[in-house]
Amino acid sequence: MSNFRPVAAIIAALAVLYCLVVLGYVVTCPDIRLRVLLCDDAAESVGNQKIHASVVRGIRIRRTIDLECDGETPTNGDLLIGVGGRPINSFLDFTNSLKWLRDARIQFDGQRDTGSNLSELRDLLPPLVQKGDERWVQVVFHRAGNSEPLFCWLRVQSLPIGETILTFVWFLMQLGIFAVSSLAVWHRPFDRPARLFFAMCSVTLLAFVGGYHWWVIAGNLWLNVPFTACALLVPVISLHFFLAFPRRKRVLTSYPRLSMAVLYFIPAGAVAVFCGLLGYANWLNTANPSPQTVTRVIQTLEATLQAIYVYLIFAAVCFVLMLAALWYGVVTARNAIERSQVRWILQAGMLAVVPVGITLYLALNNRVEFALGQSRILMFLASISFMIAYAVGMIRFRLMLIDQIVSKGTLYYVASFGLTITFGTAVALLSLLANYMNATLSVQQVLQQALSVAAILALIVIILLWLRDRFQQLIDRRFYREKYQLDKALQRMNRAVGHIVDRQSLAERMLASCRDVLGIESAGFYHCDSKRRVFQLIGAEGTDDRPLTIPAAKEFVGQLQDDPVIHRVAPAIRGSLSPVQNTLRLLRAEMVYGLEVDGEVSGLVVVGAKKNGANYTAEDLTFLNALGQITGVALHSARVHQDMGRLNDELQLKVDKIAEQKRQITIMQSELAGDPDQPAPERRADEFRREPIKGNSPAIRRVLETVRKVANSESSVLITGESGTGKELLAQALHENSPRVKAPIVRVHCAALSPGLLESELFGHVKGAFTGAHRDRIGRFEMANGGTLFLDEIGDISLETQIKLLGVLQTRSFEPVGGTRTIDVDVRLITATHQDLKRLIESGRFREDLYYRLNVISIPLPPLRERKEDIFEMALHFLKRSASRIGKRITHIDEEAVEVLKQYDWPGNIRELENVIERAVVLADADNITADDLPTEVIWPTTVAPRDESVFANANETRQLSVRRSRAIHDSVRERQELEDALAKCDGNKAEAARRMEMPRSTFYSKLKKFGIS
Repeated sequence: MSNFRPVAAIIAALAVLYCLVVLGYVVTCPDIRLRVLLCDDAAESVGNQKIHASVVRGIRIRRTIDLECDGETPTNGDLLIGVGGRPINSFLDFTNSLKWLRDARIQFDGQRDTGSNLSELRDLLPPLVQKGDERWVQVVFHRAGNSEPLFCWLRVQSLPIGETILTFVWFLMQLGIFAVSSLAVWHRPFDRPARLFFAMCSVTLLAFVGGYHWWVIAGNLWLNVPFTACALLVPVISLHFFLAFPRRKRVLTSYPRLSMAVLYFIPAGAVAVFCGLLGYANWLNTANPSPQTVTRVIQTLEATLQAIYVYLIFAAVCFVLMLAALWYGVVTARNAIERSQVRWILQAGMLAVVPVGITLYLALNNRVEFALGQSRILMFLASISFMIAYAVGMIRFRLMLIDQIVSKGTLYYVASFGLTITFGTAVALLSLLANYMNATLSVQQVLQQALSVAAILALIVIILLWLRDRFQQLIDRRFYREKYQLDKALQRMNRAVGHIVDRQSLAERMLASCRDVLGIESAGFYHCDSKRRVFQLIGAEGTDDRPLTIPAAKEFVGQLQDDPVIHRVAPAIRGSLSPVQNTLRLLRAEMVYGLEVDGEVSGLVVVGAKKNGANYTAEDLTFLNALGQITGVALHSARVHQDMGRLNDELQLKVDKIAEQKRQITIMQSELAGDPDQPAPERRADEFRREPIKGNSPAIRRVLETVRKVANSESSVLITGESGTGKELLAQALHENSPRVKAPIVRVHCAALSPGLLESELFGHVKGAFTGAHRDRIGRFEMANGGTLFLDEIGDISLETQIKLLGVLQTRSFEPVGGTRTIDVDVRLITATHQDLKRLIESGRFREDLYYRLNVISIPLPPLRERKEDIFEMALHFLKRSASRIGKRITHIDEEAVEVLKQYDWPGNIRELENVIERAVVLADADNITADDLPTEVIWPTTVAPRDESVFANANETRQLSVRRSRAIHDSVRERQELEDALAKCDGNKAEAARRMEMPRSTFYSKLKKFGIS
């Protein structure tokens, strides 16, 4: 949306230019103080005939204002038929006559040639004469009941001050709101409400400035068409803005294209119709005058008038919808500031209801007063109420986010413009007062012209001063470029001091500032490492072939401490260069600046030649010194921040390690202190039992929390998880924490039995039910009556068994195989599987209705690789049990062995861990388990153990191989830790971390990829 900025700038400039042109046009418009209507269809009485006004040549005079007349004075109701010798057939002829008065030349000077009244010399004078400092124009009109035309001379004046003062006041006030809308759309072109607010202010500005004096600009088509288009668009654009502010209403989000079409269809058509009518009427009026042409003009104007009244109804509907949108915005506001913004505008809309309603009443019931400007003050009051609401919203409640776009500089320009307006007004008033003192103007003329000319002069002066400042700024930047760039660079570095802790980013900012201000071709930034041996390149501008390191020679550093700036000597004496100058030549630098931090040179800024070949001046050195001091402060801040971060990380690692060791000690004490031969202590009835399940990781705690919640219910439970994760132990925990704990829990492994045997095992059979059924047998369902039945690997049962199992779950009764007796049972069913039952349903191997019967409550068990925090506790548990069973006194597991166990992914889960610990107990020679006692596949999980028996022929070789691999794992863990520490100390900067470890970047990146460190 950034391409909207130039469009908005052009629109704003054209809007202000149009208003200035209209105001200038209105101020300089001649006026004979007669007011007429756009069209008038009332009957007119001429002589003894009563005929239609459109038949008689002329247009009715509806109002006279402070006439200065020589001869018969026109009154309200007279029919105007000529001005200045020009026939008046319609409203357009009247406005064109005023336009003619603006440019007409004086053909007779009445003051010089005669002192008589003008009416006495009517037949001898031209229609426009000069009498002293006054212009007089001849006017011809008909009066009701008189068939002869009447003649008089009216003084050509300017518009009454009462008709212009409101325009200027409103324009100056609206100009402030318009300026804020322009700034808002300039800073946030992507913001839809800001764009709509700008559009609303633009069309409002043009519509009101043109609307206050519509009959004046009606004679100028180029001024009339923009005013007409904007006046027609004001209601719908205002409604559109309040539908989108402060947030888009549902009608815009749900039906964006339809709502836009409905909103703008009528206004777009109205703009086309009105502009077409105005253009057609003006074209007819400029054609050869004839009765037919006059009739067409009048008919066109009448059609235009009817369309105006129809559109007023549409505008009233838009106003009502706008109030509804504001009310909805207040109700649905998300915060207090947003609600206050909309509430103020809604209150302004409610205040505007009265003047808008009166205006609409006048338009429909008293068209004469409406057309003659009776509603002008009413609409002024309505618009002022909205202006006040916008101003309060901007100042108090950040409407259009005014605090983000109005800076101190903006306020400065506002104050300057106010002073300019005051100055321009004072100049105009003094000049006009001088004319009054010369008795050339009357008091009314002085006041009227003073206000008009002062406003126009002030606006012109503002524009000229603004242009002067812009050109002056361009000149200043051309000749004093460093002054502006220095402020910009210092502000950039000042922000860096508080926010940047990465030395590389800081270097990039400083070099960018040097490039912008000094105009250099290349530059580099070197930083001294912590060992104070070399300067390392951490940032470069313009070239990539600089050396990565510079030896921190004592002579070089000492010269920088004496003088922070070292210049490269001229080529003529290059043969006798010192080591310092040789270093500069190696760096291809014209100048080196030393950054001093804590009394030591901690960085170098290496500057190349200027792009234009110029030499460095004293101003350049001053700038570099100021920038270097700020950069030194920033480097010190970055160093302190990094040291604090490193110390904090080291402390956190130690705290975590101590906490882990304390946890392991607690686990060892609890495991080794218990005696398996002693009975378990009695527990309270409401105490949660979890003895068979070990571990305290977040994953297993979530599972146990679920068990605690569902244990007391009678719902069926489905336990899912990989093989070896302890699903049977979880079922035991569910039973022991349920009200059925005193009844038995019966377990059935469904995968170990054929379909026929499984059905007999579950439901029992009667004697003779099948071959081998020599006696009656009680099924597991009946054995578990009152208790819990656990069916492991439920996904492996046949479809026939599934049907019978579903019937038991529905009726809580069954019949033994081969029997007819129905047995009722009260059993809670817990099932477990390692398979995806939904996939089995899709393949037709598992019934969907049975799945939903079993899966009332689902408890997924995490695999061991997702709860590695529990490996140590479970390993100690298995160690204690295996050592007790085998008869060995093994008390703990070596720390290196624990790390190996935690690095392994355990595809066999807890069952595999138990087997590994039992094997290690058998192979262990000491009182602890080491990494040498663990299986090869655990130490090297990515390699496959060879099957060649010759490899393992010698037990000593096998043991040595295991020891070497154990040491390799230890070295790998240590190397990974070193890589992570280096990255942490360098804030994730890989290049700096590689330099810290004195390792090539390619090797460093390869190691990061090897260990999966991002």
